[in-house]
Amino acid sequence: MPKSGWMRALPVVFLVAYLAAGIYTLVRQVLALPFPLSLFMDYGFYSDALARVLSGADMYAVRRIGSAFLYPPPALLFVDLLNFLPDGIARGALLAALDVLMATTLVYWLGRRYSLQPERSALLLAVSLAFAPFLVTLQLGQVNMLTQFGLGILFVFALSVPWLAGLGLALAIVTKLTPLYFMAYLLATKNFKVLLWTVLALAGFVLLALARYGLQPFFTYVEVFRGMTAVLPVGENGQSLLARLFAVGVSPNLGIIQFGLVLYLVLATLLSAYQTLRGKQPEAAFIVTMLAMLLSPNILWYHHYVFFILPLLIWMAWRQNSRAVTFWCLAGMFLIQLDYFLLSGGLLIHIFGHLSILVVLTQPAVSIKSQNLALLNLQ
Repeated sequence: MPKSGWMRALPVVFLVAYLAAGIYTLVRQVLALPFPLSLFMDYGFYSDALARVLSGADMYAVRRIGSAFLYPPPALLFVDLLNFLPDGIARGALLAALDVLMATTLVYWLGRRYSLQPERSALLLAVSLAFAPFLVTLQLGQVNMLTQFGLGILFVFALSVPWLAGLGLALAIVTKLTPLYFMAYLLATKNFKVLLWTVLALAGFVLLALARYGLQPFFTYVEVFRGMTAVLPVGENGQSLLARLFAVGVSPNLGIIQFGLVLYLVLATLLSAYQTLRGKQPEAAFIVTMLAMLLSPNILWYHHYVFFILPLLIWMAWRQNSRAVTFWCLAGMFLIQLDYFLLSGGLLIHIFGHLSILVVLTQPAVSIKSQNLALLNLQ
């Protein structure tokens, strides 16, 4: 039966409203600091850390959360790669272009893996590129998409190209650490080849960083990491669950709440791994693991919500025949567009994320015949 006019117009209306909401949030974010001070601001912090270490100083001399480079030393290698450009604006612009390319590539890979119709692939690309946390990531010059792209490589090539999948996970780990959650995913899928390649790639990144920056940053990072885990930022801009609960008046025993949150998310990750061992599709474990990785840190900012892109895209591609899944994911992404400035300041985003974990954990397995056929297209 042909679609009625309003049914054909509905996706267009949604995308227009979605884009408008994303631009609204981006503009509010840009205006929070004098422009152009906020343009590629975070990338400037990375460049400053690189300049310090190359001059023999401490890359972690600045440790104020929000204005410092606090990643593992090998993460600076990727900033180093862009250092051939003459100024920070050019480097930030190149990083932004690479972010767009990485997001587009992820959608292309998922389209091939699941034999998506062009219209659905176009929808997934549109909601990715217009996603407010993605736009803020571009504006700040953040490296989050590099981490997400590494996890996308892991997901797509885990069975067909183990060394590349291992390299992808190692890339994600050295830029964010929290992708260590995915070690449970590899054990659940019994993909020991990828696990071995991940360890080898991590060793390679560490050796490169040692040769480039020396040994001292690694010792210093232990202290930096210990300090980060002990901090519970509950300021106005903080997006951790603790910060959002504090904003609505829940203030006692924040440390206990954070411990309980991490414990619950680790258990959810292990449960999803167990379900995979019992025959459930690995997509479920990947989605749960990535959402747990996103929601568990004690330090979280709005741009970190860019990590919703990959699990929600996978979910919509994997369950492409489920209108309920598509509606849930698109509604959640629309909520994320608006919640930061107009609704709850981020608390509803956490509720959406945790409900999504529970839904994936409880949804039944689906037929994998078509998925296996699609996977052969990538091998």
